[in-house]
Amino acid sequence: MSTNFTINMATLLSEIKIAVVDELKSAMISKIQTAISYEIRSLLAEFRVDNGRRQEAEVATGRCLDQLELRVEQLEQRLSVAPVVRSEDKERKPNTCVVVPNLPSIHLEDRPSSEVGVKMVGGGISLPSIDLLTSREE
Repeated sequence: MSTNFTINMATLLSEIKIAVVDELKSAMISKIQTAISYEIRSLLAEFRVDNGRRQEAEVATGRCLDQLELRVEQLEQRLSVAPVVRSEDKERKPNTCVVVPNLPSIHLEDRPSSEVGVKMVGGGISLPSIDLLTSREE
């Protein structure tokens, strides 16, 4: 009987904890929304008072958005990877040739997956135990 009571008490405490966390999250979200709406209202009041300043802010915001769009496009181009070239060679596994725009083709020699370890190192990728042969055409 004490076991059932303990399990029910643990369940009850868990439910109370979840309810308290949910209530805290709701309160924090409400405070954040209130602070944001206050800031927006104060900015709008400033813009109504000083129309010249409003135009300057709109131009600066437009420039920032243009720069952001340009940076996003540049990142998309740098991160885009061409489709994987499939090897017709029976000795090679499919998907062994990876083509990256603006870089030479990189061919990975066949290795068991246990030998291929991929690690992130200082923002780059380290591929130990792989022979890389660049600029090789199939």
